[in-house]
Amino acid sequence: MKKHIIIALSFLALVAQAFAQQSAQPDNVAAKNEKYLAIKFGLFKKYYEGGETISKYAFEEKIKTNPLGYKQYRSGKNMMITSNIIGIPSGFIFGYQLGYILFDRRSTTYYSRRGPNNIVLLVSGFAWGTAVGLEYAGKTKIIKSIRTYNQSVNPGIGYRLGITPNGFGLGLQF
Repeated sequence: MKKHIIIALSFLALVAQAFAQQSAQPDNVAAKNEKYLAIKFGLFKKYYEGGETISKYAFEEKIKTNPLGYKQYRSGKNMMITSNIIGIPSGFIFGYQLGYILFDRRSTTYYSRRGPNNIVLLVSGFAWGTAVGLEYAGKTKIIKSIRTYNQSVNPGIGYRLGITPNGFGLGLQF
């Protein structure tokens, strides 16, 4: 049973890492236009303008020219900051408690494993899951803000894969 839990948690960590590799890179045609902005998420964020790496400050100054895009960017950035504030401590507590339960060691606290430690494990696990969801939502908002900015710079016909009025499919944007 312990092996199944470890395998499931490893799979969950891989899925979370896959979401961390999202990027808002424009396609090759858009990258040739010097006005397009892009961001690449990973261990460190990289900011691009027309395929060239720029600083975070220059990126924020560019996106400030579009009020709606900047509002979405700030909202996404605040979600990611909140995610870090909640996720780092709760992830540490979750891992600490889970380690004691999985490896059947006695906790150094006054209470037994079946007492408040399980409650702490559940609460910290829920908080960590909430933080992962907030980070994903924040990245999505930042990507949406970049698309808003790029469409205001060079509006044109585009397409988007997603939910349409008739179900899941390809939608055209004008």
